[in-house]
Amino acid sequence: MPKPAAGAQRASASQESLKDSLKESQNEAPQAMGWAIAPDVDVDQPEAGDTARYIAQMTGELTALAAAAGLETLGYLLAMARVEAELAAREAED
Repeated sequence: MPKPAAGAQRASASQESLKDSLKESQNEAPQAMGWAIAPDVDVDQPEAGDTARYIAQMTGELTALAAAAGLETLGYLLAMARVEAELAAREAED
């Protein structure tokens, strides 16, 4: 059986490292993970509408980044997430 290339071993090691860091950070607050949180979002007790509006804003920005980089499928998926978030924000207002 052929031995994996050195690059494949490095990729596997970095994937394992990423998996480990994700497991460690799953229960951390967003600020502890270095995520930017809009100042008007109360992370202790967020309301569904506020959270949905924030997600809509962020996915809108990510959609623009994906489009600029030519990542069409990713941009489409992010745009769909934005639509869902906007619908959730409207429903929360009712």
